[in-house]
Amino acid sequence: PDPTEERVTLCAFNQFFKIDHDTFSSWMRILREHKHSILWFLRFPASNVAEANLKREAKQLGVDPDRLVFTEWASNMRNTAIKELCDLFLDTPRYNAHSSGVDVLWAMIPPVTLPGDRMAARVGASLAHAAGIDRECVASSLGHYEELARGLVSNVTHRTEIRAQLSDGRTASPP
Repeated sequence: PDPTEERVTLCAFNQFFKIDHDTFSSWMRILREHKHSILWFLRFPASNVAEANLKREAKQLGVDPDRLVFTEWASNMRNTAIKELCDLFLDTPRYNAHSSGVDVLWAMIPPVTLPGDRMAARVGASLAHAAGIDRECVASSLGHYEELARGLVSNVTHRTEIRAQLSDGRTASPP
């Protein structure tokens, strides 16, 4: 790995049933390209099997399973504060983040999302649009999703600009 490369903490805070093979493979390609980055998941009840499966799949896709980090879910207030430690949220296209998506925006984390055909797969894009960051964060295809994520992983200035826009929106939005 390049020692000058910034460590970026990617997060995928959706429940594990929302992760499909194509999306996970995309995340692993991003991790292979950005050797100092990690992917952070929250543990949900009864997630031991899913955690083991994700680590095994990461290894099969050429990523050190130790770069997948799992932490316990916390109370809502603590959970939002913890999420502020993340640099970039990777949404699940098949079934987008709903309350986690709101938490991510409130924590000023740039999300990358891909809307689908069903309502449950369009929530992330709707949230990004409402926050005024849809142009930077909403993809039109899985390839575009990966491209947006790679661009944001590589560009701390752009992530910082999106965070500032999200911060401004927190104080400017009506109650």
